[in-house]
Amino acid sequence: MMKKLFVWVLAGIVLALGSQPLLAVNEREDKYDRPIKYAVKEQEGLRFDVPEDWPIEKRGGVVAPIPVDEYLVIKFKEVDKKIEALSDEIESFGARVDVLEKKNTKPLPVFKTEEKA
Repeated sequence: MMKKLFVWVLAGIVLALGSQPLLAVNEREDKYDRPIKYAVKEQEGLRFDVPEDWPIEKRGGVVAPIPVDEYLVIKFKEVDKKIEALSDEIESFGARVDVLEKKNTKPLPVFKTEEKA
């Protein structure tokens, strides 16, 4: 009787410990709070966990993500384009404000004051 209880307890422990890797894989999404979406990319049998927009290339016979400095150049070019678009939009708003100011500006009334002698 004691032997059966021991076997059942041991089986329960083995099953509980065996399910830990499965739980860890499912918790990975919750564990990392990344502001950038990552993706697992496969190329020529290799798997890379990189941001979705990070290119994988073959250079000199080696398949790998492009170097960090090249990736940063790509990202800074994207940011530069966004800044240019925003500055153009701000300039157009400034032109609209100038037109509205000219249209709605009225001369101030001149008040005559009486001079006391």
